[in-house]
Amino acid sequence: RPRGYHPDDGTVIRETDISLLDANFLREDLFDELAATPDDAAIVDDAWGGHFDAGDWDRRVHHMWYASMAADVSLLFPAAVESFDLLIPETGDGIPDVLADALWTADFYRRLQLPNGAIRGGIEATGHPVNDSTSWIEPQPAYAFAPDARSSYVYAATAAHLAEAVEPYDRARADELTESAVRAAEWAEANPPDFDDNERTERQRPVAAASLFARTGDERWHDIVRETADFADRANPRLGCHARINCDAVWYYLGADPEQADPEIREYALATLVAAADLALENAASTVIGWGVEDDGQRPEWGHGLGGTPKVLTLLRAHAMTGDERYLAQAQQTVAISTGANPLNTSFITGMGPNPPRYPLVVDSVAGAVPVWPGTPVFGGHAPRRDQAWMAEQLD
Repeated sequence: RPRGYHPDDGTVIRETDISLLDANFLREDLFDELAATPDDAAIVDDAWGGHFDAGDWDRRVHHMWYASMAADVSLLFPAAVESFDLLIPETGDGIPDVLADALWTADFYRRLQLPNGAIRGGIEATGHPVNDSTSWIEPQPAYAFAPDARSSYVYAATAAHLAEAVEPYDRARADELTESAVRAAEWAEANPPDFDDNERTERQRPVAAASLFARTGDERWHDIVRETADFADRANPRLGCHARINCDAVWYYLGADPEQADPEIREYALATLVAAADLALENAASTVIGWGVEDDGQRPEWGHGLGGTPKVLTLLRAHAMTGDERYLAQAQQTVAISTGANPLNTSFITGMGPNPPRYPLVVDSVAGAVPVWPGTPVFGGHAPRRDQAWMAEQLD
């Protein structure tokens, strides 16, 4: 592809007073609200980079979670990561390509960071892609969200964790990420949302605190973990790893120096993770094909289908902490669903199997004649686009 959304190619990104947190409460009117931004709104410099969504080219801060998982892989399996070349422009620069790819999105948000430490939640255009547009030809105005505390916490958590993985290869860059993460969290602490419904923000606070404590050992972040360390209901230990909230707080805290961690919190965190993984095993055993789900009430619908991103994060983390092979075996079984072990007997990975998906939701492939690359996972089967009440009836 040609590079997309770059200011040197004429792209102009202006700032709006709508935050990503606001957007969560404006969903139906978001595009109209963005379009009402004054034409003379300030231009946001260096607003390029970051991983696009598949169906359009928005960049939202939850895409940072990819960077967190890349850091996990690097910290757990450094030798494998160091030997894996993606043949990207950064190949050979001293940082493994998996981490360089993660930095592509982390650096985007770092460039969007305000001098006071606040993090903008990303970039959004005034509508879904128009016909025949591509990621390098966007005819609609685009805007950078205003900063908010939740976006700042999400960035802080991932940037600190990524810094830990980058440090063996580039200490200066790791320090830069750490300093940026601390400033983002400090701003979030001083600027909670000015409306009552701030649960989204409150749930991200311990995630950032646990990650920053693991990275820096600073007791002020440890104190926040102590204050908020109610990771899950002990009788119903769903960590919601797909949502990347409690599960991440547990995971980051378990990555802290055991000599500095609170033994009671650490024991609780590990017990909660194991209990959540055991529940995932029970739920998988209750399905015909061994679908790995943490919540046995999860419907196979958009974003939660059988393929693409199988719900194995709880299992993989529990295996990493305990070495219990049951968790790894179930994760492998769940992944197999994407490669054909499913009710449709169909691969959900492009280029794999006799009948792979040929038209994934990648707009550049539809409108820009970009090939559908082999090895791309898609979400898999979904409910038809009509009244979905029948699913609830079946579950009942």
